[in-house]
Amino acid sequence: MPPPEQRKLERENERLREENRRLQQELIDSRKQVADLERQLGLRRQNSTTSSKPPSSDGLAGQQRERGRKKKSGRKPGGQPGHRGHCRELVPAARVNEVVKLRPENCRYCLEGLKGVTPENNPRRHQVTELPRIEAHITEYQCERVACPACGKITQASLPEEVQGQFGPELTALMAYLTVVCRLPRRVSVELLGEVLGIPLSLGSGQNAWEEASEAVAEPYSELERELPNQACD
Repeated sequence: MPPPEQRKLERENERLREENRRLQQELIDSRKQVADLERQLGLRRQNSTTSSKPPSSDGLAGQQRERGRKKKSGRKPGGQPGHRGHCRELVPAARVNEVVKLRPENCRYCLEGLKGVTPENNPRRHQVTELPRIEAHITEYQCERVACPACGKITQASLPEEVQGQFGPELTALMAYLTVVCRLPRRVSVELLGEVLGIPLSLGSGQNAWEEASEAVAEPYSELERELPNQACD
């Protein structure tokens, strides 16, 4: 049997080894916790400038985008000396829909009346572009009913194939464009048509129009899908 001093040293060594294992495990756990916290902090700092997230996602949960410069440059706002200005070009006179002539009533310097004075030949031209008033073009088809003089039965005229639905091809295409290309929610598309274009319709009517547009492009899409693998690549 080992002497008491040796047994005491062995117990102490075992205790130290156990303490060392415990500390190593705590260090590993701490490193994992730090890595997890750094990952969460990185996610919170992401915004539309540092990731593929849209600007609308830059809310309270993420780091806000920096607005403007951190330090003032000392320059005055606006165009700087020597900078070539850019402005909207005037459209040709033939393209203008309406011309409003404005003339001064009095001289801005001596207040002399200018009525009857022939103006100069170079007026300042300022053009304002505006959307035209848009109103839906509504066509009513009246299917007449005619009684046959031979048998007395009534025959009603049939609608043309292209007007079976309630919306024309251009309006149907616009509804499909807003939802598919512009990715607007269908309810928003319906509200836009009602508020901006004055075309009230329900979600059900919009759904019918979207399905009609989908059916119209189904065959061309399938044909394109079949032909694309056979096309040469540049």
